[in-house]
Amino acid sequence: MLIDDRGKERIAAEVFRILEEIGLKVETEEIRRALTAIGCVEKAGHRIAIPKKIIEEIAARQKKAQAEDAAVQELYYTCNIDWTQAILWRHEVDKVKQALDDKLLVSAFDCGPTKYYDYRQKKTVGVDTGIFIEMKKLAQATPEVGYVANWYRSDVPPRLERLDSLILAFEYTDKSAGVEAIYPEVIKYLKEASDILTGASDDEPGTYLAGAECIIPPLILDDRSGRDILERNKCGIRKYHVASMGALAISLPITIAGAVAVSAAEILGGWAAVCAVDPEARFNARAISNSTDMRTGEPTYSGPEIHLINMGVKEIFDEFYGGHCWVDVFFSPSVTNPGLKAVYENFYGSMARARLTGKTDIPYIGVGTLGNGAVGSPTQLMLDIEIRKSQFSLKDRVDTSDRELAYDEIASVVLGGQSFLSTPLTRQGCRKLWKSAVLSARSGGGADESAITETSILDACDAAWRENIKKNYEYPGLDKDRRRALDRLLEKARRELLDS
Repeated sequence: MLIDDRGKERIAAEVFRILEEIGLKVETEEIRRALTAIGCVEKAGHRIAIPKKIIEEIAARQKKAQAEDAAVQELYYTCNIDWTQAILWRHEVDKVKQALDDKLLVSAFDCGPTKYYDYRQKKTVGVDTGIFIEMKKLAQATPEVGYVANWYRSDVPPRLERLDSLILAFEYTDKSAGVEAIYPEVIKYLKEASDILTGASDDEPGTYLAGAECIIPPLILDDRSGRDILERNKCGIRKYHVASMGALAISLPITIAGAVAVSAAEILGGWAAVCAVDPEARFNARAISNSTDMRTGEPTYSGPEIHLINMGVKEIFDEFYGGHCWVDVFFSPSVTNPGLKAVYENFYGSMARARLTGKTDIPYIGVGTLGNGAVGSPTQLMLDIEIRKSQFSLKDRVDTSDRELAYDEIASVVLGGQSFLSTPLTRQGCRKLWKSAVLSARSGGGADESAITETSILDACDAAWRENIKKNYEYPGLDKDRRRALDRLLEKARRELLDS
C-alpha cells in the first residue's frame, strides 16, 4: 500500500473539491447539456462543476463489478493493457488464461507506432504500407506473439487510415488489434467493419473499435473526445475507456499527492460525461502519467515518480470508486533506438511495479516499442521476446516423478564409473535445456571474434525477425465474401470521408 488510509481520505476529499470547485472543462455543447441535465452546474469558460453525489453514484455502480474487473486486470501483467482490453471485449478471458498456462504469448508493438526504426540504416523512418505489412507478417510468423497493434501508416489519407489499416491487417494475420477512431466520424465504419470480421450481433458491436476518451490535461474533455462519446452512443457501442495522461510539473502538479488527485479527478470527470450521455454504458479507466526531462524537454514514462503517481491513482480508485482503473506495468522506453537502454527502461518498469505491489512474478514488459510508444522496432521485439523466453523457462516447481529422480541412472553411472553425459536421459535432457542463440551471439570480427557485445546481439535479433518471416510466414487471408464486403465498406467510407 503506497498511501495510508488517512492519506487516501485526504486525496479523495481533494478530488471532490477539484471537481466541484474547479470543474472539468467540456468543449462539446451536447456533452455540457447532458451533464447539467443530471445535476452538474455549468460555470464560466465551459467548466462543469460535478457534485459529489454524482461521483458517489458512479462509484456505487462500478463497485458491483469491481471483483470481476480486478480478475481481468491480472491479465495485463502478462498481456499488456491493449491486448487485455481486446480480450475483455471479445469475451476471450478464460480462453487466453488457459493458453497462457501452457505457452508464452506476448503482445507486440503496443499501442501502434507511427515510426519504424530501420536497424540496417540506423535511422527512424515513417511507416508506409510496406512496413505495415511486414510487421503483420512478423507477428503471424512468430509463435510467441499473440496480438499485434496496428501501426499508423503515413501513405494513406489520415481520415481513412485507421479503417483501411484495420482491413489490410486481416489480409496478413489473425492476431491483429483493433484501432482507435482518431476521427469520431469513422466510428460507424469501424463498427461495420468489426461486424463483418466477427459476425458480431447487435449485443456486442464494434469488437475492433479500440481507443480511449482521453482527457486533455489539466481537466479538459476536448471536442474530439466529446464527439467520440456521442458517436459511440449513437452507434450502440456502449463501452468507453477514459484515460488521464498528464505530464508531471507541466500539466500535473510536481507533488505526487497533487498529481494523483488531478489524475483521479480527470478520470472521474470523464466517467461522469460518459454516464450523462449513455446511462447504460460500460467503462473503465487508464492512468498513464509521464514526466519531462528538463534538460532536453523530452517526455519519458520512466522514473520512480511516474510509477508512484499511476499506482497512487489506482489505489484511490480501488478504495473509493469501484476500481476499474487500469495502469500499465510500464508504457514504453523513451530511447528511440534498440538496445541496452531500452532493456534497462523495461526492466526498471517491471521491477518498480513488482516492488510496489508485491507481485514478484511480473515478467519483463518489453513489446518492441521505443520513443514513448511512437517508434516500433522488430529488432527490439526479438530481444524483448528472448528475455521473456528466459523468464518463462524458469518454472516454479520441480517434478519428483520416478523418471526425474533417476535412481537407476545414478546407480549405473556411479557404480559403473561413467559420466552422466553417457546416458540417454542426460542427452535428451540437454536438448531441452534453455539456451538462446540470440543472447549468445558473438561478434565474429575485430580483435576478439569471440566477444558477445550489444551490437552482436542486436545484429542477431535483426537477422532473427527477417528469418522468422522467411521461414514461418503462412496465412490464407480473408475469405472472398468478407473481403468483398470490406472493400465495399472502404469505398463507401472513401466517398464520404474524402470525396464529399
